[in-house]
This record gives sequence, C-alpha cells and structure tokens, in this order.
Amino acid sequence: MKRILLSLFVVFSTLAGQAQLPSGVIAPNFTTTDLDGNTYELYDLLSQGYTVVMDVSATWCGPCWSYHTGAYNGSNGEGALHALYNEHGIDAGGNVFVIYIEGDAQTTLADLNGTGASTQGDWVSGTPYPIADDAAVANLYEIAYFPTIYTICPNGIVYETGQLTVEDHWAFIEDLDCQTVSSNDAIIIDYVGADFTCDIVDVEVEFANIGLDDITALSFSVTGVNPELSYDWSGVLSTFESTTINLGTTSVISGQEVVITIVTPDDNASNNMTSVALSATESTTHIHFSMLTDDYPGDYRISIFDDNGNEVAAGGPWAEFDVPLAPMQIDEDYYLPATGCYSVVIYDDYGDGMSGGNASAYGVEANGTPMANIVTVALGVPFDSFTGATSVTETVSVAETNFVSDFVTYPNPTDNILNVRFTSLNGGKYTVVVMNTMGQRVAEYALGTLSTGVQQTSLDLSNLSSGMYMLRLSSELGETTMPVIVR
Repeated sequence: MKRILLSLFVVFSTLAGQAQLPSGVIAPNFTTTDLDGNTYELYDLLSQGYTVVMDVSATWCGPCWSYHTGAYNGSNGEGALHALYNEHGIDAGGNVFVIYIEGDAQTTLADLNGTGASTQGDWVSGTPYPIADDAAVANLYEIAYFPTIYTICPNGIVYETGQLTVEDHWAFIEDLDCQTVSSNDAIIIDYVGADFTCDIVDVEVEFANIGLDDITALSFSVTGVNPELSYDWSGVLSTFESTTINLGTTSVISGQEVVITIVTPDDNASNNMTSVALSATESTTHIHFSMLTDDYPGDYRISIFDDNGNEVAAGGPWAEFDVPLAPMQIDEDYYLPATGCYSVVIYDDYGDGMSGGNASAYGVEANGTPMANIVTVALGVPFDSFTGATSVTETVSVAETNFVSDFVTYPNPTDNILNVRFTSLNGGKYTVVVMNTMGQRVAEYALGTLSTGVQQTSLDLSNLSSGMYMLRLSSELGETTMPVIVR
C-alpha cells in the first residue's frame, strides 16, 4: 500500500474564502498609481508590447519577504523580480514591466517603508520597479494567497507563474512566445458546460479575442458526440473581450473525448481546440455494486447521491476499520427512489488506496441485463474516491465539481520536458493524459495520490512527434485540459 506525493512547489500565506483567478484567461484591466504618483493602465502597457509581471504580496507576509529578498532563488539579497526587471525591464531597454501590488487594504506607507507595525522590512528601498498600494487590484484578481505572481502576456492572457527564479521567469516568457501578438487570433479558453450528463448535454464553451483586430465571425465544430455539431457565430469581439456560447444540444458517446474546435482559420491554430471527457449514462433505477477489496475491506464504503447532492443510499464499511482480514468480494443492490441522475461514490477512508483487487459499480435493467460500468478501478491502482453517474432521464445532470485551480504548463511550446503546475483543491489521485488532435491517447502519467495545495511535476514528451496535443489533468472530482505544442 503506497501513497505517492508530489512535493509542494511554493510556500504561501493563505486568505480564507477566495477563489483565485485561474491561468489561461483574459486578464481583467486595471489602472493603478504607484508610490511616486505615476499611473499605469494594464491594457495600455500590453498594447505597447510589454509583458507585465505582477507580484501581489503583503508587507506582513514572511514568504513574500523571502521571495522579495531572494531567499528562495539563491540570489542572496536581490529578489528574482529585481533581477528580471534589471535585465529585461523598461529601464534596461527591454519589454518586461514589473510591478509590486500591495494586496492588504490595511497596509500603511510606514509598513511599506519598513517602519510600521505590520511589516517584514523595507520594501521600497532598492526596489527598481513600481510599487502600488492598491488592494482593489488584488480583489479584482480574487487573490487567495500571498505572494501570487502573475505574468500577463501582450495578448492579454494571464498565467500564475509563481515564485520562479529570474532564469525561469524569462524562459517562461520566451517559450510561450509571449511577445508575439497576432492580428487575427481567437482562443478557446475553456469548456464551461456540465461534466456529467444524463445522456444529452448542452455543449457550452468560452472563447476570446487575443488578436489586434476585431473578430466578427467564427465557425465551431464538436466531435465525439452524436450527432456531431457545427455552429457559426457572428458578432463583434474586440481585443481581450470574451464570451460564452452554446454550440448546441447533443448526446455523448461513452468512452469518447468531446473535441471542440474553432475551424475558422486564424494566425494561431494552437489555441483553437479543447477537449473534455463527459460521462455518458444509461437508464436504470437499480444499481448493483460489485467490488473486490484489498486486505482492508473496512476502509471502504459507498454513497449514492441524487442531482441535488442528497445521499439516497449508502453501504459499508464491510469490516472493522483498519483490521487486517483478507480481500472481500462485495455484491450489493441499491434501488433508487425515483428516476433522475445519480452519482456513485466509492470512498477509501484510510486514503492509501488499494494494494490489489479491483472495483466496479454497474447498473442492471429490469430484465437483468448488465449495462456499462459506471466506476472502474484497474488492478492495483490506488484511489481515494471514484465518481460516476447513472440516470433514467435525458434532462437531469450532475453538478460540476471544482477540483483544481491555477493549471499552468511551461515551456509551451516545448522541445522535450514540459513542466506542469497546479493547485489541488481537494486532494486525491491525479492523472495526466496527452491526446493528439484526433482525441487519441498518446501518453499517460499517473501522479499518484496528492494532498491539497500547489503541486509540480515534469513530463518527458521527447518521444512525441512535432505538433499540437491536448493535455488533460484529471482526478476523481473532475478534469481540465490545456493545449500543448511539441516542436
């Protein structure tokens, strides 16, 4: 029985009750004034071709001070953003604009100067880039923890790059081709429809204009569904604007990726596609649960929830908790109270996963004919909980579950090694799958069972041919995708 953990990538101070602005979206515009009275507008800086690196910190935050003074990157007194600005900033003739945003509304000027009661030191002396005491910017970006380091490219896309060294910051900017802005560039930001479906689904997607020219017409295709969809959009979308559209209603095909593509040619095809795995469901009010446990059957239990999140049935644990016994075959029947869409959740309360055996949950029709598995666990693969769905109607769906934030890949495009960083919101078993443009899996990486918090890993993609791929990060609670280019 093993637990595989990824080490925490950064140390941070957390703010309660906030949801961080994710990477890969259009950065909200703001205007701020620094301590010297100079005013800056984000979109104006971007339109001049600058990449904006924004450090949102607080004077009382220890990790913020350590990063500001270089303790995390070995520069011994000079922070990474100091070096980035000195080497690539405006004063050096470069195209990187660095700014410190004080994110705590209670901070005083004395705190910034190191003489106040709530400070780690003098933040102003020796800092070559602007400092703005502006908690409104932190609120606009829904900052959840200090420090948060954002890199905003001239095309308006924001990435949380975090506490990188100066070399890694610059490599991130270069490898993203962050300085290149196209005239005609539409980007699919995300699939925003339901993750689970009771057979039919409204395919909804958010897209944006990150080019210099207005977008007035786009065509979309949706494959991996029956019937396949095509949609022609018209309107006016100016630079940095985004919108959400419904591409149509269709049925999902069990086991197939749903691929959404902008088919209208533009200057950058790498951001014109996204894919998502939607759980197809079948009609039944009878759930038969079958499971072969490991040596600790007392670790496991099952819950069945309706579409409102109410538990309507439960089973287990099937022995005393954590008492070594022997593998146990579980076969139980559950009869749902009414037609609808239900989620089946298997829990491992100890949290270390299975050392052997497998689990599946499946339904049977009234005539006793088995239907497709809802939940399947491969032999020896650890898990904390696996969720599937079943239904007897085409109109009710299970609510989407947020499981991850701040999903970043770099360098992208990449020649071989791709770094993946994200924040796990609930913990659990994580997997990364790489798919080609046909939706076929070409690589898969099991990250193991992770705790909550910031995680980082590196993937070797050197065996893949040059071209565009989709990287899908998933756990038991959801999944998200991001385009990746291999050079």
